[in-house]
Amino acid sequence: MNRIKKMQILQECCNPSAFTIDKLDQFVQQGDITIEEFANYHLEISKVEELKRRKAQREGITLPAEEPTPQTQSSIFDAEPQKSIWDTESKGSIWDTDPNTSIFSTPVTPPPSAPVAAAPVAPTYQRTTADKSVEIQKVLAQQVGIQDIIDRINQRLYTYDDLEAAGVPKRIVTSFKHYQNQNITKFYNVEDLPPMDKGRTDVFFVGIPASGKSVMLSGLLYYTKKMGISIPDSYNIEGEKYSAQITSYLEKGVLPKPTGSGTYNYIAISLKDDKKKAHPLNIVEVPGENYAKIFDGGLENEEVRGFVNYVKNSNRKILIFVLDALEHQQRLEADYANMYSQSDIYVSILNMFKTYKILDKTDAIYIVVNKFDVIKKSYGQNSKTDLDLADEFVREEFRNLLNNCIDAKENSGNKFKIKVFPFSIGEVCYDKILKEYNQEYSRNIVEQVLSDSFIVGGGKGIFGGLFG
Repeated sequence: MNRIKKMQILQECCNPSAFTIDKLDQFVQQGDITIEEFANYHLEISKVEELKRRKAQREGITLPAEEPTPQTQSSIFDAEPQKSIWDTESKGSIWDTDPNTSIFSTPVTPPPSAPVAAAPVAPTYQRTTADKSVEIQKVLAQQVGIQDIIDRINQRLYTYDDLEAAGVPKRIVTSFKHYQNQNITKFYNVEDLPPMDKGRTDVFFVGIPASGKSVMLSGLLYYTKKMGISIPDSYNIEGEKYSAQITSYLEKGVLPKPTGSGTYNYIAISLKDDKKKAHPLNIVEVPGENYAKIFDGGLENEEVRGFVNYVKNSNRKILIFVLDALEHQQRLEADYANMYSQSDIYVSILNMFKTYKILDKTDAIYIVVNKFDVIKKSYGQNSKTDLDLADEFVREEFRNLLNNCIDAKENSGNKFKIKVFPFSIGEVCYDKILKEYNQEYSRNIVEQVLSDSFIVGGGKGIFGGLFG
């Protein structure tokens, strides 16, 4: 399995409708993904425990109900301490059904020689003979992701000093260390969030699981701090901590980890415009699983009702639809593609906003083509601007979503704006390490938010493709 497929599976694993437990276990059995990696990407604890149980059962760690009568050796490990149960050359196995080949059939007396060190525990990836130089070359060629590198470090196959000596830039190695020591982010269920402060513009990030909402948010917030236009508000201190955490790690070259399944983030913040006027915002990052549930189970479920009740207020709103260009490009690969297309899910969400009159209070809808690098590469050498390419991509690949947005606007008394933006956080390596931050995409969206937020009173704005 290539690392792009692997990352897509890991980013989707917290979506309950994406994979069955049998499918997840299949990935583990094939050696494609470890249980630890699933846990790092916020797979439900119950599923992680079930995967551990199945793995232990396969490895014979769970003993049979009836144990054989002890022979002269006190333990199966006393027989040949220098051998591992994974040794394929052994003529006997603890799983053999033939009594003539059972390790319990013949007493074995330990040799009188000096004790031999116990065989080391098999590493996570089961590569007991992995060659250090070969693995380091994979890092240099960027053929592995950061989680694979951390696993090798933990297995003591190589060290950070080894990587730096081999030619990995010191700044990148430092980012590896920051990633490994990254704090666990605290997330909240919708009922645990404080009510959204009134008198602000509510900014909602709409996206399927793993679409890159957290990464995009970190890029926007980092830009506002870098430009000195961010004013943290004390209304929600936990949101302020979350903002500080993801921007701090981004500065260190580490992309934020995916949010936990079904969890929310709420940040109360104000941004200053060129005239030094403050624009108070409520920024809400909604779990992608909720959007999938809206499409899969309709509006009548507890989580959806909780979300709707939370967002229904008198504040004006900006809705940001985050399109995952990479997922769309790879959507036909059956092993890990989403069950439904992004366009279908987003149209369903748009209808939910329309049904509950949320569009009546909406000033703008942004359709953001995230992971835009994928689109640029597919076009090769092209003279079109990024904005033109994003417009073309949406018109060709997400026409139904675009047309539904236009119809909703025309059939509403509230003539909100519809804009298209390209977005990329910058040059990324090893899946989660930011090599170079691109502030242009973040700047365009931040300036448009300032233009569309209620204090400015609307305005066409200077960036983004405009429809209708």
